[in-house]
Amino acid sequence: MADSLLADLLIGRLRRDGSIPLQIQIANGIRDAVSDGTLKASARLPSSRTLAAALGVSRITVVTAYDRLSADGYLHTDSTSGTLVSDKLPQSMKSAPRESTARTLSERGEQLIRAPAGIQERKGAFVPGVCDTDYFPYQIWRRIQNRYLGEQHADLMGYSNPGGYLPLRRALAEYLRVSRAVRASPEQIIVTMGSNQSIDLCSRMLADVGELAYVENPCHWATPILLRANGLEVEAIDVDSNGMKLERCLRRPRLVVMTPSHQFPMGVTLSDERRACLRVAAERWDAFVLEDDYDSEFRYDQRPLPSLQGVDENGRVILMGTFSKVMYPGMRLSYIVVPPDLVDSFAAASLRLYRPGHLSLQAAMADFMADGHFSTHIRRMRDIYGARQSELLRCLDQCFGDALETSRNAAGLHMTIRIRDLVDFDTTVSRSLEQGIYLRRLHTFNQGDSGFRDGFLLGFGALDIEAIRPAVQTFARIVESVMSVPDSR
Repeated sequence: MADSLLADLLIGRLRRDGSIPLQIQIANGIRDAVSDGTLKASARLPSSRTLAAALGVSRITVVTAYDRLSADGYLHTDSTSGTLVSDKLPQSMKSAPRESTARTLSERGEQLIRAPAGIQERKGAFVPGVCDTDYFPYQIWRRIQNRYLGEQHADLMGYSNPGGYLPLRRALAEYLRVSRAVRASPEQIIVTMGSNQSIDLCSRMLADVGELAYVENPCHWATPILLRANGLEVEAIDVDSNGMKLERCLRRPRLVVMTPSHQFPMGVTLSDERRACLRVAAERWDAFVLEDDYDSEFRYDQRPLPSLQGVDENGRVILMGTFSKVMYPGMRLSYIVVPPDLVDSFAAASLRLYRPGHLSLQAAMADFMADGHFSTHIRRMRDIYGARQSELLRCLDQCFGDALETSRNAAGLHMTIRIRDLVDFDTTVSRSLEQGIYLRRLHTFNQGDSGFRDGFLLGFGALDIEAIRPAVQTFARIVESVMSVPDSR
């Protein structure tokens, strides 16, 4: 513990009224810090002279306290290192563990801890949802970031202005207009810190506790968690080859959260007919559609589909985008595009709820886009990911043949597969993990459909193309071994 921290800890405990000698108070304070783990074994304490000066007491007072603790076995003195916490503490400290007191979480808290979470690995076969940062232009990015770290940019060291850094919002408005046919002024773009915050902000601003939100089934695991944590009722609507089955939306919702351009995780696209039906229904319901455009940059067979927001005439669609799939996951920089009449309210709420900052990061991102590096990086990674997806499909076809069903939409950084007659998914996952292969079961995204067919989500974004064939071959051998065992469930 740093000298100043120990002094601060003790100063808060010292009573100078004379009832208890100061050396005893100091000794008791250090003893308690050792006992509760604040001071770890072998931690070096400040010298008696340094601690005495910090506490405003005589040096002999601190020496006496140290001597008392050394005699009791809490401290020991080393000729080279000074005064240290003992490695072998007194037996009196080893008391029976206290019986823990059960604490009650809120219902929302219980839902949060029971809910699934994402795989924490950052690379390999077949980690889903992550991009490859090996090709990221670090030198360019570092040079741009360095522009905004000097004293002349001290104005960027505080909280964000309402809505975010305006030059970034201008760059985003132009980029989205060209790439996604989004119709928005820079002021309509609200910069957020991650897609989860975007959903959180929209659900807080647009829906009251108890109101209904529709999500897709299956869908990203975090979406229903966030909505329920804000008190909304969540109903999942099944997805087929044309996207969400809107004919099953029998009640009036306040929110519809969906991934229409590249449904997560199934990979399908919302059909033109259903897009038109959704626009009419949203107006009739007085509902808002949250269009999660999480990886629209990566389509390999055609130009990206126009966004729902771009054809929305009634201000019912809020587009949500992120830089996590293009730049790097830890960036935590994202945005929403809100209707003009909601701009001031959303900007004010964002400022009050999150006090967003990262202005220097936003400034660097604005330059990265304005200087053309963003579009260059996207084009390069689109070619790389497209080649990986083709190789993965080719290897899966060769190893599994007709036993495999795959989502063949040429988009995104993952694909879904279902293997005919495979029933023991747990064993398949565990054996694959032993071989360094990370599988995510589709059932973790299922929102309650008892007839849901399980399968796997295979990510290829962070998987070198040379590693795809051996990974698929290993996966195929594991599946064959699991399926060859009778009654393996």
